[in-house]
Amino acid sequence: MWAVISDVALALVLVLALFVLAQFLHYDNIAVLEKIEERRAEVAENIQQAAAGLLGPEGNSEPLEILAQGFTQQRVTFPEPMLFEPCGIVPRDDGEALIREIGRVLSERAGYLEAIQIEGHADRRPPTGRCRELVVDNWGLSSLRATSFVRVFVTPDVFPDSAKVSSVGRGDSQPRSAREATDDELDEDRRVELILVYSEDSARKALGSL
Repeated sequence: MWAVISDVALALVLVLALFVLAQFLHYDNIAVLEKIEERRAEVAENIQQAAAGLLGPEGNSEPLEILAQGFTQQRVTFPEPMLFEPCGIVPRDDGEALIREIGRVLSERAGYLEAIQIEGHADRRPPTGRCRELVVDNWGLSSLRATSFVRVFVTPDVFPDSAKVSSVGRGDSQPRSAREATDDELDEDRRVELILVYSEDSARKALGSL
């Protein structure tokens, strides 16, 4: 009889312990996600401030778009005029300064980041005239722009952790415009996007190092 009661009591203790552990892990996950959200908010604010400070009222008037994607991703969209001249494959001086400042902002929070991908995008219009002398097609334009971004971004004094950074040219495969778009709408397709991937594991390590 006492053996049965003892077994039941032990089972109840184990169930209670598992419940407490599950609650702890649940709240731990929530805390980590909250910290990631704090970092994303800081990144968005600091990037916007960098753009406003470097470009100023006389700079590019198109907005710098920063969107959260799920709990662990963030997408920063740079319109073409913010970084490049039409057909240009090397950032302008003010565009290069913006890339460097953003790299430094992200370097301060690199512990929370699992990966950074730079994507170049083009519109559906094929290169013509002077553009044709620089690139063969939109794949080339988008790839060269993404690579140029990385060359400015990944340096010892900007964002030194090159293992986390990759680049890709998307050409016109991911347009933002509709099929029957106007020229102004097609202009929105020419952009560079910075995809920030935050990791719960990386966040835990960063939190543990504080």
